[in-house]
Amino acid sequence: MESILSYKVLDNTPIFKCNSCKNCTSMESTNMLGINRGCCFYFPKYSLIDIKNIINFKKDFLFKLITKENVITHNYFIEVKGTFDKTAYSNFAKNSTEGEFSKYGNFDKTLFFKKCSFITPKGCSIDFRLRPHQCNLYLCRNLSENSSYLCKNYSRERKDYFAYCNYMNTTLIQYFKDNLLTLKNNFKQSVNFLDKIKIDNFLFSKLENVKLTL
Repeated sequence: MESILSYKVLDNTPIFKCNSCKNCTSMESTNMLGINRGCCFYFPKYSLIDIKNIINFKKDFLFKLITKENVITHNYFIEVKGTFDKTAYSNFAKNSTEGEFSKYGNFDKTLFFKKCSFITPKGCSIDFRLRPHQCNLYLCRNLSENSSYLCKNYSRERKDYFAYCNYMNTTLIQYFKDNLLTLKNNFKQSVNFLDKIKIDNFLFSKLENVKLTL
């Protein structure tokens, strides 16, 4: 099956897209809850740099997000809880043969029974500019371990962008501490503070589309 991996940047937010994501055969895409998904076992965590980017696109989303029952606002990040079907996982672990269970190696099998709260039968329910950066630059092992020179460029871009986000997030946390701010205790004030801060943008690469047979 031929797949196309592409890259685009909109409003300073990057995203990798693979047109075979929902039909992926990588171990990470294994799902036992009857849904098609790529990496949507991940429970989103919005760091300060993610929040900063969202403010520039749709600030109201943040104020609605923190009112949801499955959302926890911490001092320097927002956590969105997904679901985990404990009963289905227990039955899987109990009824699987040793060979069926061990074929996944050390991979965390609980992920097969988890799902993000934003997932729908048609995919993610929110615009990619409203997602944490880990969601947008996810690469399954079929892509990250591909020997293609072009795929390696995608892996390098992800690594560089993650390093940028980690650095900027650490810097923003220090700004918060210096100003005695936390998302948990001063959410509106914190958002307004982030809105006014100027940070250096990441220098995105221009990556070619990659055609692959997976």
